[in-house]
Amino acid sequence: MKKKLTLMILILAVVGSITTVNAQTRQSLEARLLFTFINNVEWQQPKLSVNIGVLGNSRILTEISNHIKKNKLPHKVGKIDYVKEASKYDLVVVPAGLGLDIDELLAVVGTQNILTVAEEKKIANKDIDICFVDEEGKLRFVVNQTNAKKKGLVMGEKLLDYASEIY
Repeated sequence: MKKKLTLMILILAVVGSITTVNAQTRQSLEARLLFTFINNVEWQQPKLSVNIGVLGNSRILTEISNHIKKNKLPHKVGKIDYVKEASKYDLVVVPAGLGLDIDELLAVVGTQNILTVAEEKKIANKDIDICFVDEEGKLRFVVNQTNAKKKGLVMGEKLLDYASEIY
């Protein structure tokens, strides 16, 4: 009985650590994809350096920062504590599980030339420009090209080719 209980605890611990690794791996992939988005989106004013804002506390903030340092990129990343600060950024990331009133963010961003990227599919049908989704265990993204155009953002052909859905 003790052996079965010990084995069960060990299995739960391993499964828990795999889930953590997968979440970290996912956010690392998302961070790298953000830079692909940056390189394949045209802003009204050309950008040599993009100011990236991440809403709240999220591991993706660290992943983006690490990617910028590792690759010596000119971009900057910062934490957004209050939704009203979102208008200071060129790209705003909405992490999963934030519990944010997305309509409040959209009111602040409005039709400004700000790219919005979300980690949750349930936000994808809102006026978010790009949203990460899981499809058959693979990380994909959907693009709301209609909304991006309203804000003066032009999505590049390569970005649209790799999107799993465009609307």
